[in-house]
Amino acid sequence: MKEQYEQANSKFPHLDNDVLNASCSVLKIDSSDLSQKSFQEIPVQSSAPLDNQESEEIRQLRQTLVLLTSQLDETNRAWQQYQQTQLNILRNQFQHCLSIDFDNSFDDIAQQIADQVTREREEFNEKCQTLEKQNEDLRSEFTNNMESIRESYVNTVNELNQELLVMKKQCEECDIQNQLLTDELEKRPVRSNEESVEPNIEKVSLNVLKQPFEEVPIHMSGVSGAEDEELGQLRETVALLTAQCAQ
Repeated sequence: MKEQYEQANSKFPHLDNDVLNASCSVLKIDSSDLSQKSFQEIPVQSSAPLDNQESEEIRQLRQTLVLLTSQLDETNRAWQQYQQTQLNILRNQFQHCLSIDFDNSFDDIAQQIADQVTREREEFNEKCQTLEKQNEDLRSEFTNNMESIRESYVNTVNELNQELLVMKKQCEECDIQNQLLTDELEKRPVRSNEESVEPNIEKVSLNVLKQPFEEVPIHMSGVSGAEDEELGQLRETVALLTAQCAQ
């Protein structure tokens, strides 16, 4: 029976706990009580005297019973030793990572390991769900922020475009005014009198040019009253144009 047990253990090392428990309950029979009983106490009822053949059969049955009892004890000890070996393996491998009382039986320890693995898996699933929710919240917040930033940039660009349009319109108005002034100056009649004397305009410095036009010295000889009046109008026009350009 021991050889059969070892062969079964080598072929099926991962037996179900229920099968192991059933085997353990069978092997835990207190065979010592059976061996301690006197075979003389077993009543053998017979209405007639036993012959030699029946006596021999009873003797063989008793020997067989003793042999089976001895084998059962040996198998029980082998099973207990196997359980202790497996318990030591579990203790050495899991005592540093699992909070389990290794003083319990092999079946209790296996159940504690299964319970702790199940509990840790549930905690891990809860953490994963929490992280997924946080990730989803961050993704939603990021999307909203990007939309707000995009709208802000669009509004800023639109405002700049409006300002550029206003500046463009002002520039066009300035160009129109300059063109009108240029046309007006070109339309003024230029008097060509051979008898008129060319004015001798002195070269002046930049500081002199910045002075009012009335203060610029212009030396002329033989200027009539009409020409003097026209010169005054030209000075006023140039002063007006200079003021507009400065604006």
